[in-house]
Amino acid sequence: MKKKKKLKAESFISISAALRAREARMLSDERLEQAVSAQTKEDAAKLLADSGMPDMSDMTAPEIDAALSRYRAEVFDDLAKYAECVPIVDLFRLKYDYHNVKVLVKAMAENTDGGAMLSRCGRVDPDRLTDAFNRGVRGDLPETLADAMGEAAGVMSRTKNPQLADIGADAAWFREYLSLAEGIGCTAITDHAKLQIDATNLKTAVRMLRMGRGWEHLEPALVPGGTRDVRAFAALSASGEELTELFTGTPLQGCALLGRDCVSGGSLTAFEKSVDDALTASLGGISLKAFGPEVVFGYLCGVENAVASARMIMNGKLFGIGPESLRERMRSSYV
Repeated sequence: MKKKKKLKAESFISISAALRAREARMLSDERLEQAVSAQTKEDAAKLLADSGMPDMSDMTAPEIDAALSRYRAEVFDDLAKYAECVPIVDLFRLKYDYHNVKVLVKAMAENTDGGAMLSRCGRVDPDRLTDAFNRGVRGDLPETLADAMGEAAGVMSRTKNPQLADIGADAAWFREYLSLAEGIGCTAITDHAKLQIDATNLKTAVRMLRMGRGWEHLEPALVPGGTRDVRAFAALSASGEELTELFTGTPLQGCALLGRDCVSGGSLTAFEKSVDDALTASLGGISLKAFGPEVVFGYLCGVENAVASARMIMNGKLFGIGPESLRERMRSSYV
């Protein structure tokens, strides 16, 4: 296999300057608080639109989701016009390819049409992916994705267990994600990819322990590739007491403490919010970079964060969820 060339920071001088200008308009913590505190759904929608989000003032929940998905896809497409940005954009598109695999596998098991749940934010057009899945062919799909699709379908057929099929697809997603991140040749991006795996494993461990499940259930659900070897999780007791030691000296140290408390009945919402906020906080060093691939990476992390926050706020206003409840769930902004 031909070795990929590492991206040169100098190639990103112009696009970095443009993205820094865009970041000035992105949703900040202050703007998010204003939207959360807004008296009406329409007022919240206007505040979000002023920060570049689509106008969602008169939308239903499915329409809000579709509008935000289109917004994300447009950002991806816009940046992918620049050849040097394509590998970084693909890092973010990857998630939606594997989401679509899980949708197709579940639809097959339930004998339903999952078309409405498919995302158009991935690398592979969902219609092409669906055709390959239905015909049982690999076609020109990315190798790792094709392998994961076949494996997930096989697991579902053998076990009838969608959770097991999802675990395999998620593991394949993270393997490819880490491989692509390493191929970019940027330490900050690779480190963040490993931290995301650590965060996923920490969340998985806390959920499993909270449900009273031991190593035999936890081991197959863990993802290799993070800074903490998955075998280290075998030492966890039912109380999760060892989580704090396992993550000492990492950006997730405080989260592990909340996770330990969560195992014995603490707030799962507060714990998961702390993990997501720690991932965002770990990007802080990127703001010091004048240019480079990490500037594009950080911007796209900010877009994903803004989309998730906008969806939470608009659906909260739509369904009458109060500001205090929204604040408990609201993640910190990238900017």
